[in-house]
Amino acid sequence: MHVAFVMQDTGALYGAERATLDLACGLRDTGRIDVSATLIHESRLHNQGNGVQQAFVDSGIPATSIPTRRPFSWGLVRAIRRHILDQNVDCVHVVGYKAAVHGGLAVRFGRICPWVSTVHGWLGSPDLKERFYDWLEVQTLKRAQGVIVLSRFYERKLSEKGIRPDRLKWIPSGIRLDSLSVDPTCGPFRSVAEPVIGILGRLSSEKNHSMFLRVASRLVHSGTRAHFLIAGDGPERSEIERTVRDLELESHVTVAGLMDRDEFFRQLDLFVLCSRIENLPYVILESMAWSRPVVATRVGGVPDLVTPNVNGLLVDDQDVDGMVRAIESLLADTPAAQAMGSAGRKRLEAEFTLARSAEAHVDMYRQLVAGGCRQPAPVCG
Repeated sequence: MHVAFVMQDTGALYGAERATLDLACGLRDTGRIDVSATLIHESRLHNQGNGVQQAFVDSGIPATSIPTRRPFSWGLVRAIRRHILDQNVDCVHVVGYKAAVHGGLAVRFGRICPWVSTVHGWLGSPDLKERFYDWLEVQTLKRAQGVIVLSRFYERKLSEKGIRPDRLKWIPSGIRLDSLSVDPTCGPFRSVAEPVIGILGRLSSEKNHSMFLRVASRLVHSGTRAHFLIAGDGPERSEIERTVRDLELESHVTVAGLMDRDEFFRQLDLFVLCSRIENLPYVILESMAWSRPVVATRVGGVPDLVTPNVNGLLVDDQDVDGMVRAIESLLADTPAAQAMGSAGRKRLEAEFTLARSAEAHVDMYRQLVAGGCRQPAPVCG
């Protein structure tokens, strides 16, 4: 069976892109699925390179880049359709609203072959354009044969938006543990003198780094000995660096920029997530792989991964006081924090491996291909 992924090439591997690439590799490694990728390259986004395509190619997944100059293009629809027909694709798997719209039209919403989509989440932006894109993706997904959700939160959310429950497929992301350079001797809280508390992710507003810095400021000014590490890049970087200066945290906070993930977790003792909205954060799975305890905001699918007092602690969104208390409690009881990290690793191995996720996808593809296409298709160019 040949499954073709269709997604936009954002130029870099963020959470959704990394999870999609890992899934593609996991499907290939089952030995039962041929996998390829079709990457939409929108040339009007001048800062966008071909980083996602290159990552697929480097991983041994055939990847084709299709350029376009417009947000919507019938030429792009036709190009994706030609690729699907030329490669004898059995099922198309789209990721993101742009891929959903163009990919859905390319397969005539299921008449050429079944198509499915993974929803990695929306940011809940007040921007009218972003809200329109979210609405457009939902309307398109109503025509998909399968809509994969990574968390129970988004399963409920999409059901409320009118996606048929029998089309929703709950398949959490998984990590291929042997792809990580986890050092079993490098456990958390190695240095009692100054533990490292870190946050990793795109430097964008929904990740709420301002909350992380307010928490850091409170802890520093209360006399807590710790260093704070911010890894990642994005549009909020200059604002984050300005806040570090304004709060006089230059000697306590490192804004490292893009950082090798293994190196980040190797330095880390405690992982923190302050997001305003999340689906199933891939970075928490990575933290669990490294046996790091987690303190996170109770948003989206985070509670699917973090069980309070088992492998981490949860606080309400924007609850700076609660996060300060949670971090202080773990710093004061390092054996309990280490036990939480170990529990996270055990849960990952039991529930969130890439092999488990890939097998669930293979079963879904087979059922859809065997069942044929049941939805009418609009006439398109």
